[in-house]
Amino acid sequence: MTPAPSTSFPTVYIVLLLLCLAVPVMGQRLVMPGDFPDPSVVQIGDTYWASTSSANWAPAFPLLASKDLESWEFRGHIFPQLPEWADSYFQAPEITYDSTGVYVYYTARKRGGNLCVGIARADSPEGPYQDLGPIMCQDAGSIDAFPVRDNDGTLYLVWKEHGNSIGKPTPIWAARLTPERTGIVGEPFKLFQNDAPWEKSLVEGVSITRHGKYLYAFYTAANCQGRDCVYATGIARARNLHGPWQKYRANPVLEAGARWKGPGHGTPVERNGHYYFLHDAHDDANTAFTGRQGVLSEFTYTNDGWLRFESQDGRDAPIPARLVDTFDGGNLAPQWSYSAFQKPQYNVGEGTLTLNSIPSPCGAYVAQKLYTTDLEAEVTMKPTACTAESGIALVSDDLNMLRATLVGSKVSLWKISKGHHPILLAERFIRKTDSVIVRIVVRDGREAIVTYSTNGTQFHKLNTDPASLTFLQSRDRAIRVALVAIGDTDRRACFEHFTTRVRKPEDQQHIARSGPFRRRER
Repeated sequence: MTPAPSTSFPTVYIVLLLLCLAVPVMGQRLVMPGDFPDPSVVQIGDTYWASTSSANWAPAFPLLASKDLESWEFRGHIFPQLPEWADSYFQAPEITYDSTGVYVYYTARKRGGNLCVGIARADSPEGPYQDLGPIMCQDAGSIDAFPVRDNDGTLYLVWKEHGNSIGKPTPIWAARLTPERTGIVGEPFKLFQNDAPWEKSLVEGVSITRHGKYLYAFYTAANCQGRDCVYATGIARARNLHGPWQKYRANPVLEAGARWKGPGHGTPVERNGHYYFLHDAHDDANTAFTGRQGVLSEFTYTNDGWLRFESQDGRDAPIPARLVDTFDGGNLAPQWSYSAFQKPQYNVGEGTLTLNSIPSPCGAYVAQKLYTTDLEAEVTMKPTACTAESGIALVSDDLNMLRATLVGSKVSLWKISKGHHPILLAERFIRKTDSVIVRIVVRDGREAIVTYSTNGTQFHKLNTDPASLTFLQSRDRAIRVALVAIGDTDRRACFEHFTTRVRKPEDQQHIARSGPFRRRER
């Protein structure tokens, strides 16, 4: 199977200065820095392909490629345009393939309904992918699908019934797939459910691999709520898919350590005779700020027919020390995303992003992931060229935002919490000028100071007291930096030269020349 050619994205100019964490870590290694929850991975030829949840951000399901499971290149999205049948909660894409093509089983919320398992197909891993719609929608919701073949080669789909959403148990189901892999036939049967004390309210995120005489099911249990995330990973085994399934008496096999918290939802994979689990976890230092990141953990099978995770030395993947977008091309760069509930209208070219405004507290916005809790993000705006209230913001969703905006000759700092009316935290009047730079300085992921400049050299504080960011850290949604446009729909905001950079001086000493998410050029 020949991969399709990659797409180049000329709009972004990425300064390839990278912060490489030089301290070896034991047991779990960061390979996908930033918000990459629920990673799945499959080997196709000599390349590993991965995708992760995108939740309520669009485009949906980032697509990544690697030769070694450690250095990953961004290759686009499975859904550049969202499927028509679904509107939100794009989660847990499981990427797989056979001789007929590449298939992705994923979770999304059906318009007017509940969570369902959907399917998409492509001829090659880079796509384009054709959405084939939902194939399983239970009343409580159906999520976290995984395809697996039983001993006789019959293909089944395994998934979780989302019972914890209505205060009920969370059974793991399986049902036979059609030969085309696009539908379910026969009656579903149950593999297991949450019944051990450590599993608390749920088991989910099942992925299954075969080794020797057993099928091994990796699964996530307990729950995850931002800083209080207590996810852990368990193992169950059976001689065939119909069971009986036996849970390991020493579960959980992977749980919180000194650094990584809530290790869960992932996929087992093999490379050069070694076995790994690519999964997500929170960095204890960053918690919900940077989200659930992609972590690689090595394991071995034991003589008693189970498995154990190994201690290992290795370096974390580098994170960007500086990213710049000068908006020179005709498309928005792939690093940018937007709310699945509100697709923005914009134009990019000749060094300017023009963003159409909408009259809501959070406005229209495009956003980028963050990789560290200590950073600066700034943008240059043209108040005389565009008349919308425009600015830079930290956002976790459509209801929670800290934004610093410019309208006319006034710079203001606003807090929007739980969708309530914006609260004014600070404002300053400035002289009229053709260009204004607004900068957000984030400290330890907990507070922010905003500064502004009308000449590009001298910056003034907008807020003297730091603005708390704890209100943004709801559930396990990562925080992103955004450019926003607020006002009537006939108004626009104009942005030039956006940049983010790591703040800590000691971090700047570790600079590499290449990064974890390189783009392959034509």
